[in-house]
Amino acid sequence: MKTYRFILIALIFSFSSCEDALDLKPMGSLTVENYYQNGDDARAAINAIYDVLGYVNQYNSSLWLLQDVASDDCDVSDRINDPNLLQFDRYELLNTNIYLKGIWQESYDGIHRTNIALEKIPDISMDKDLKARLIGEAEFLRGLFYFNLVRLYGDIPLITFTSSNLSDYIIPRTSKQLIYDQIINDFNSASLALPKSYGANNKGRATQGAALGQLAKVYLTLGNWEMAAENARMVSELNVYGLWSHFEDNFKEANANGKESVFEVQFYSAEVQEQSRIVITGLPAIYAFPAGTGTMVPTLKKVTTDMKLLSLIISFPSARINSGHIYGSTGIRRSIQPQKPGLQEPIFR
Repeated sequence: MKTYRFILIALIFSFSSCEDALDLKPMGSLTVENYYQNGDDARAAINAIYDVLGYVNQYNSSLWLLQDVASDDCDVSDRINDPNLLQFDRYELLNTNIYLKGIWQESYDGIHRTNIALEKIPDISMDKDLKARLIGEAEFLRGLFYFNLVRLYGDIPLITFTSSNLSDYIIPRTSKQLIYDQIINDFNSASLALPKSYGANNKGRATQGAALGQLAKVYLTLGNWEMAAENARMVSELNVYGLWSHFEDNFKEANANGKESVFEVQFYSAEVQEQSRIVITGLPAIYAFPAGTGTMVPTLKKVTTDMKLLSLIISFPSARINSGHIYGSTGIRRSIQPQKPGLQEPIFR
């Protein structure tokens, strides 16, 4: 009987000890709560936001493709059997469109990442100048995601917080005027925190000029000509940008991220996967154009307008491919040989 009592007492102490051990915080995994500890963590969080810009339903393909197709620049090729793409070409959009869904989801993925960064980075003990810059980059990127969304969808949910409760994200659409107010606030705040330029290792990060340039676009969209001109003037007075003597120089490989570039989304070339190679929808899918799909063809109006640039493309196609840049039918450079952290903005030029 004494033996049984001893075993019972031993088991009680054993269970009690195990229970105490299970109360310890997990040390072998990263969570939102334990990750943000230093400047490197903060920088990695911002890089993760830039990463979204390279997704297939962002600047990799869909975001600019759909706008090209919906404009008078080009039409969907007759040999393409893609009913979702044809809906944009014919202005017969359905709420089941996979491109609309993809852009929506990936844009809010980027917004969610910026919201986390903007909540966590201010509390990190790190270099104050770097902290201010990274917060400015996050504000710029959130403004960019919302600017793209509001122009495509109109009234949309405005989310500037994070929550572990998914039901908190089920909110009604916000009027587009309030969305624009948030966009303007983000770009304005970013313009005060971001530098004029970066060194070679940080090409592609948001700058003061990029924030002011986006503000000019926002005010143009809203029809506020005075504020659009004012922000454009401030971009010019930064004395960072300029114009090439010849129009075609802006599209040469040697001038990538050159003086006419305000903000560029770039892509890694070292990894052969979806986000590392941009899709060239305006070029044929042949061996000379490995990234081409032949999805769209330029309209006669666009061909006439861009004849000079098109002649340049036709004259030197292999040179453009070999040097790492391909040119779409709309006359905008599509990069497949990027640099860190990645940015080239073909949208809404």
